[in-house]
Amino acid sequence: MRTIRLLGVLFLFVASHLAVRATILAFVGERLDFDSPDAVKDKATWGGPTEHPLDFKAGGLGSESVMERGEIDAWVRTNPMALGSWGQPWRFAGFSVEVQGFKDGQRSCVARVFVRHSPDRKHWTTWSAMSLKTAEELEAERIVMKKNFKNSLGPFGDESRPLDQWNKAVFHCSLEVPRTTRASYEQLLEAFAKTKPPRPKFQEDAVRWILAQYPHYFENQPPFLGYVQFLFEINVGQSPRRLKSVTIGGFSLSDELMGHLTDANRAEYEGKKWSFVAP
Repeated sequence: MRTIRLLGVLFLFVASHLAVRATILAFVGERLDFDSPDAVKDKATWGGPTEHPLDFKAGGLGSESVMERGEIDAWVRTNPMALGSWGQPWRFAGFSVEVQGFKDGQRSCVARVFVRHSPDRKHWTTWSAMSLKTAEELEAERIVMKKNFKNSLGPFGDESRPLDQWNKAVFHCSLEVPRTTRASYEQLLEAFAKTKPPRPKFQEDAVRWILAQYPHYFENQPPFLGYVQFLFEINVGQSPRRLKSVTIGGFSLSDELMGHLTDANRAEYEGKKWSFVAP
């Protein structure tokens, strides 16, 4: 279902990168259900004002200590999510975040969503705000989904529920490293390959080689997307004014490795995400 919901964004993303000779279409996804702290303890952290502690109920994350229909400002931060495919990081990616929770008119329980990325889980970009899709954009996607995926629409196929009663908000963004930022990194990859390493196309080996010579290399703008993290600013209170769930989907295109892998390499690296972590 997550894949279907992202198809509209995926179409636009792929169309905007047609210059890339795509041989891999890679996805990453995560779902956080806030029914209990155990359900998300390995996926996220959260916090709010000490005088109104957050709690978990069947309806999601909120605070029963708040007065009826009152709200508090709180936050949820996901743990770093590994990106990449075949052991390689991404150069660009599209992301969509679907939030399920109470919705009051046009106002969602999630006020803002921010995103940042890192090559090594130590050096991060600054937080950037994601864009909230309008009701018109969601309605246009619903029409496309209904037309092309009639038998597997999930909530999109429920004609009895108007759009403003879906109780959801959808945020989206694209992340891409500027060509000028990647230029020096590409040169270093070529220099690494000239040393005739056992695996010249695997960038984790190249990164270790680069950092051995330039320990502070990642202190500037990261040259690729290795990990991504999301920060949610939320307004919650008593039931039902709670955050129920968050579904994150991301995708990218890559053609850097195909044709350069032996059969043994394919068996070892198929499905492998980026895993380099700063020492």
